[in-house]
Formats: sequence, structure tokens, C-alpha cells
Amino acid sequence: MNLFTRSKKELPFHLFLFLCLALVLLPSFLTAIFLDTSVYNNSSDTFLYLDIARHLQAGEGFLCTFNVYQFWRGIAAPALPFVHVGLSILLAAALSIGCSIKSLILGGFLPAIVNGFLVAAIARRIYRDRGLAFWASVILVACVCTQITLLRVLTEQWSLLITLSAVLIFVSKETWSRWSLAGLAGLLFLGFVVRSAAVFYPYIFALAMIAGRSGETRPWRQTVFFVSVYTALLILWEGFIFLRYGSFFPQYPLAFKNYFLATRMTGGMFLDRTPALLSFSGSGRFASVTAVNAAEMFYVLFCILRVLVVPALWAAMSVLRRGSRAERLLLFLAAGQMAASLGFYPYMVIGEFSWTRFLLLPAACLLILGGWGLRDFCVKFLPRTGKVFFHVVCAVILIANMYQAVRVLGVYWKEGNGGVKEAGLKAAKGWVLSNTEKGDLIATSEYVVGNVGLERPVVVLPSHKTMSSNNLKDFLMVFSPQALLFEYTLPLDRRILASEGFAAVPAAPSSAGPFVIYRRDKDISE
Repeated sequence: MNLFTRSKKELPFHLFLFLCLALVLLPSFLTAIFLDTSVYNNSSDTFLYLDIARHLQAGEGFLCTFNVYQFWRGIAAPALPFVHVGLSILLAAALSIGCSIKSLILGGFLPAIVNGFLVAAIARRIYRDRGLAFWASVILVACVCTQITLLRVLTEQWSLLITLSAVLIFVSKETWSRWSLAGLAGLLFLGFVVRSAAVFYPYIFALAMIAGRSGETRPWRQTVFFVSVYTALLILWEGFIFLRYGSFFPQYPLAFKNYFLATRMTGGMFLDRTPALLSFSGSGRFASVTAVNAAEMFYVLFCILRVLVVPALWAAMSVLRRGSRAERLLLFLAAGQMAASLGFYPYMVIGEFSWTRFLLLPAACLLILGGWGLRDFCVKFLPRTGKVFFHVVCAVILIANMYQAVRVLGVYWKEGNGGVKEAGLKAAKGWVLSNTEKGDLIATSEYVVGNVGLERPVVVLPSHKTMSSNNLKDFLMVFSPQALLFEYTLPLDRRILASEGFAAVPAAPSSAGPFVIYRRDKDISE
């Protein structure tokens, strides 16, 4: 059968899959279109990437003025050692052609659909089963992991696209040339630049190369070459970053950890150096955190896989005993990402909402393995009704995931219909854009910074745990913001703000709804 004939034969399946993927994405798509982005785009990471993108678009290079974790003093810091910049390059190109935040969010639906096709292609390549490929694809795209990340401009969908592309290449290859191995290493290195958490993925690929079932060749030389190429790229990159900036890439996890320890656990103080917020952490305080995070992780995973958890576990044990190289890659990627997520955050409870982002890759891998486990069970124990049973179970899981995703989206629609949050954030942003200069530093609360992009240099105000009179004074001295924007209920001592040269903008409470705006006295117009 030639390629054209085969492609023509596969067209109905691919068309049907596309229609189903579009259907399960419809609730999120409608939410993204009809609601204001301030209602659902509640992630500060979005505006961090956009901040870097705006500086790139303006020809200022890799610069960051979005100091969400109070990590550096002053206005700006180099973006490259701080955070992964791959997505920002793409965003800069999109901003150059006039794309808005809403259009950028809508553009994120493209990689989601492509990821669905990649999952289907991987499942078909390994198991030669259309039914398994179809259900693994649509259940992943319908689950809350995909639906939530689509409403933000984040790296997860793009990172997953790169990783799944590498997986598809891996499972499609029977023999490897040095050029193909170098290309695979380069693709995975690109994934690291887009999302630094993917730094260890190539080593999992290498482990899978030499972990085939009995009878499969173990290409030690090719594996060593592959690891060497990727490691060389990694060392060159980190060496360049260190020589150029004096620190390794990325600093973002360190900044987040420092901020979390200082503000959520034991308090901290602001210093006239980097990191500007000094954390105080005691030893042995986080012994139980990993257990709590593991419980949350498995709960969220169960909410995605549902009853497929059981066949997924059975499939995992079977793969460890006699699985192919491709199957073990899926298992190792899922286990590796889950273990890494637990290891990256031993100092904080991650929570269900964040796990929906971290489990995107494990969900894709385990849906394929769990689907195969269920299919194998049906073949062995339900020879007559197994096919119908398989499709019914998968359809029920799909409906349950869609119901869960729609319930989450319903929260956004409820807020959007209220209009208070949206109107307040719009008014506050309008005031900032009309009354401040492009280079003015704006101090905002965590709530504001996670919901609206001010298109100005931003630093986050002290949180409730560090909101003391001394810390507020230190913060204002270290960062010297031109304006402050925060919720009316935030316990900032107004007398301290007045003593430090700030005064409330008279029209702010009425125009910005639940938000308060303070500006330096000398800048307030009469």
C-alpha cells in the first residue's frame, strides 16, 4: 500500500478525531471568547512571559520587569538566567503582528488539538489500535488538565507538544543514525528552553533506549552518543548563561522557593541586595509536605483516569516485566514527571489546581497505558462483549471529565456575569496606563498581578504574612515604586504610606471598584 492510499484510508478517522477534539474543547473555547481575560486568566506566569515578550518586541533584548517574587531590587533584571524564554520569543512575534491576550489564548487551542493527534499517533504506533488511540486522545483533551491550561498563556501545552513529538519519533524508529539521535537531542533541548522542568526528559529517553524487553537490542553506543549530545548542549547553554550573567539558568524556581518560605512559612525581611526578600527556614519542617502532595497528586490523577487507574497500574507492572522499549518510555516519563514534581516542591503544599498543570504529561502517558490495560482485560475476560464494554467505559470517563471541566468553567462564568472583578481590574489598569510612564514601577498585590497585565514594570507587595510596618517601610525603600495598586481589604497601613510620600488617588475607590490606588505626592495632579 503506497503512502497516498494509506493516507486516504486514514482520512475518515482523522477527520472524526478532529471533530471530537473540537467538540470537547468547545466549552473552553466559548469561555475564552465571551468572557474577559481578567475573569479566567488568573496566572502571574502569563504576564511574566508577556513582559519579556514586550521587551523583545521593543528591541530591548531579554529583559524582565515583572518582579513577581520580589527577587531583584530596582526596575529590571536579565530575563535569561531568571526564567525559560522560549514561549516569550513566540509571544513577541505574535505581539508584533497585533495579537491581543485573548487572541493569544485562542491560539493556544491549536497545540491542544495537535497534542490530541500526537497522543493518538503514539498509541496507534505502539498498540495498532484505533479505539485505544481515539479514547486516549479525546479523554486527555477533555480533562481539566487541558481545559485549565488553555485559558492561560502558559508553557504546558507547547512543552507537551515538543515532548510528545519526541516520543512519537522515538516509538517510530527501529534503527537510529547519529543524525537522528542528534536531532532528537536537539528537539528535547528545545523543550528544556521552552520549559525548564523538562531538563531531565532526555535522560528518561536514554533509560528507555537500553531498557527494552528480552530479545530487543540494547543500543549502548547510540544511547551514550544521544546523552552526550544533549549534555553537551546543556553544559554549553549553562556555561554561556553563567559567564554572561553570573548565575545558572533558571533562577525562577529559586525565586519562588525563597518567596514562598519568606511569606508563607516563617516571615522574611527585605534587603538592599539580591534576593531582595530574605527567607528564614528551619530544618525538618517539611517532612509531611511530600506525603500531602503525593495524596493530592494521586487524587487529581484519579479524577483524570477514573477507573482506568486500575488497568493503568496493571499495565505498569506488566510493562516493567516484559514491556517494549516504547511502553517503558511512557511509564518512565509518567513516573519521572510525578516524582520530579514532588521533589521540586518539598516546602509547600501544591494543591489540586496546580497539579492539573503538572500532571499533563503523566496523564497523556497513563491514558495510553491504562487504555491498553483495559483493552487487554476485555480481550482476555470478555471475549464477546469486551469491545462494547471498552467503549462504554471510555465514554463514561470522557463524560465525567467533561462534566468536571464544565463545572470549573462555570465558576468563571459566574464571576464574569457578576462583572465587579472585571470592571474593577479594567478601571485600575486604565488608570495605570493613563497616569504613569512606561518605566514607572508599580507595586501590586498577588491578586492583581495574577489577573491583569499592567504593561508596566511590576513588583509584588508584601503578602499578609510579611505585612508588618517595618517590612512595608523596607519594601518601599528597596523598590521605591511610583504607584501602589491593591485590594481595598489588604491591610496596608495608610499612615505609613503617607509618611513615605504616598497619597490615595481620590477617584480610585469609585472608579476601580474594590481596588485602591496610591501614588507619590509629587506626581498627583491638582
